[in-house]
Amino acid sequence: MTFVQLVAIVVHEYEPAIRFFVDVLGFELVEDSPATTTGGSPKRWVVVRPPDAQTGLLLARADGQQQAAIVGNQHAGRVGFFLRVDDFAAHYQRMVAAGVEFVGPPRKEPYGQVAVFLDIAGNRWDLLGPAPQANQADVRAASQLGSGRTPQGAATMTDDDKYIRRAIDLARQARERGNHPFGALLVADERIVLEAENTVVSQNNPTHHAELNLVQAAWQTLPSELIRRSTLYTSTEPCPMCTGAIFWSGIRRVVFSFPALDLGAMAHDRFCGPCRQLFERAEQKTEVVGPILPDEGRQVHLGFWTTA
Repeated sequence: MTFVQLVAIVVHEYEPAIRFFVDVLGFELVEDSPATTTGGSPKRWVVVRPPDAQTGLLLARADGQQQAAIVGNQHAGRVGFFLRVDDFAAHYQRMVAAGVEFVGPPRKEPYGQVAVFLDIAGNRWDLLGPAPQANQADVRAASQLGSGRTPQGAATMTDDDKYIRRAIDLARQARERGNHPFGALLVADERIVLEAENTVVSQNNPTHHAELNLVQAAWQTLPSELIRRSTLYTSTEPCPMCTGAIFWSGIRRVVFSFPALDLGAMAHDRFCGPCRQLFERAEQKTEVVGPILPDEGRQVHLGFWTTA
């Protein structure tokens, strides 16, 4: 058997590179052993690898000015690495939430979905996934939604509790990353198809609320029929900006945990208000369910707005 065993990536330091590939991209740390350069200087032999893959990456710390000069530019600005994943939407959103820099939005090509991102050194990668396919079940469910009938697979109250708790978990993760405590997810056919966190601080953009991040990623990665028959779950009732984004995206069911008015009182923000009032102005109706488990939704905000 013949195969490429390792490909070297030159980095400035070992630890940030290991954290990026292991904690952010989900690679495995295969080896981290002491070694020496050809000149006798100490170095480390660090190998990371995607799960179940054969080819690994050798993370090589730059040794000298000549090597340092090529960090992040091993392929002269071209895409030099290609990461293939089965669940493109989940990987993309998780990377966005972790602060990975994408050169542009995802796009659909004949060979599948693709988005270009930069690794810890600045090298360009293609994140590659299969092309989303809308099947006949998707089309039938979208037709049912347009006629006012409940699509098969719509969430029950028990499911609502489960998915709301996941949204609250995402809000907690966002807070741990230094962002505002909000999380959201999209559910169709009793499964989570996309998740998002607030990234206002990490991406230095006041509009990067969890729901808006979710809607944007959904339209970049999912079939429109799937989006329109999905339920959006959010840890806190959507603000007016996110309410508008949800409506224009075609999502017609929203479930929230912590009420906007209660958040407004906690954060001393009078701009917050019931999203139902905005949705009710539209001719196309959106079902709003909540508050669901509001005490649990409130917990993630405790102590945040007094220091934010």
